[in-house]
Amino acid sequence: MSEPGKYFTFPLCLLAFGHNERERLEYILCHSVMRVGFERHDTGNGETLANEYLANNPRPVGFSKSRTADVAALAGARLLNVSIADVQSLIVRDEATRRFTSDFEARHGRDALVMISTKIFGECHNEGDPPYRMFATLSAVLSVIGSKTKPTLIVRAMVRARQLGYKTPQVMAAEISKRTDGTAPLSEQQIRDALDWLELRGLIVRTQANRRHVYFSTTDDHETLIARVKAMNEAADKVASARQRERELLDRRKGKALGNHNGTTREPLKKKQPKKNHSGTTLKEGTTTEPLAEPLGEPLAEPLNQIPLIKSLLSDTFKDSSPRAREADSKAPAEPTEPTPAPTPEPPAAPPPPPAPPTVQDVANFLAGFRKGAERFAARFHDEGEAALWQFNGAGDWRMAAARHVDKAIREERQQRAHDQLNGTSE
Repeated sequence: MSEPGKYFTFPLCLLAFGHNERERLEYILCHSVMRVGFERHDTGNGETLANEYLANNPRPVGFSKSRTADVAALAGARLLNVSIADVQSLIVRDEATRRFTSDFEARHGRDALVMISTKIFGECHNEGDPPYRMFATLSAVLSVIGSKTKPTLIVRAMVRARQLGYKTPQVMAAEISKRTDGTAPLSEQQIRDALDWLELRGLIVRTQANRRHVYFSTTDDHETLIARVKAMNEAADKVASARQRERELLDRRKGKALGNHNGTTREPLKKKQPKKNHSGTTLKEGTTTEPLAEPLGEPLAEPLNQIPLIKSLLSDTFKDSSPRAREADSKAPAEPTEPTPAPTPEPPAAPPPPPAPPTVQDVANFLAGFRKGAERFAARFHDEGEAALWQFNGAGDWRMAAARHVDKAIREERQQRAHDQLNGTSE
């Protein structure tokens, strides 16, 4: 079931789909086959791969070359070296995985992809070695690494969530209650044992940079990974040192800008506050609060509090608002005001003239568009005269009333015809 350079590719959330581990692997197989089959079919060589599969394998049940999905299924089976017994069953399972993935991504955004070699998947699917727990843990690590070639930092909480099919711990907390298999997250020791097992089998390589950071790789050996992580850390330290030197340089430049000629620093200048007099008002620059030595101008003949003020010059803002002043204002007689003349009412508008009644000719022209019942209805107007047309004036538009009467006449005619036919058959 292995072929060099070929991978089973599936969304990470399929590790949470299905009622048990065996069913979950079957769904992953069907989805991967159809996924790569449609990709190759779109490039134009799907039919060629399908013919190659038929030349080396029995014809699957329900296969038809006229259906695109059937051709894509055989093309994917040829690429991934999978044997198909019933092509329709494979297509139905793939559609179920696509619906599950679409609903999952609608809730949590685009999901991560897992690319795992056909050899490892085939051994897990057919022989159970590696066990499903190790397969799921490896899928979790591969979903984080993806196509990266540099060492990848992976924390333990991420491995725990992705091993169950959830791309983050937050998604796991929201979705784990919906699982149908009752699987619980791995413990710290179980994660450590699973990663040790994968590293002993040579499926992953990891190195611990410090107590909390562990870097993973699937392409480097252990010595190369250590050297690359060390180089990454040294580069990060160099960048951090450069930033620190920049901050120190900026601090020194700020100190020089505030320094004296002898190199000592001085306090920055403070803004001079304006002076205020005893009443709290601000004085202009150059004024003083000391009393004048000599009075300006002639002295007043009377004190200021005895000079009468003209009441009309006072605005409402400066009027006396004491209780005594309000009481005096209330006792003062009100000034007479001229009455405002009442507006003259406008004469009511004349009602519109009543519409003219329709004539017999108007009704005949209108009823000419009806196929049945119009002749009998027009004859009624001809017999009763124009006076009968006034009943349509009170109903609004006489054409609508006439149309309703025509419909009623047609229904009565149909009912009478059906009654006559029923009586004729009963006799």
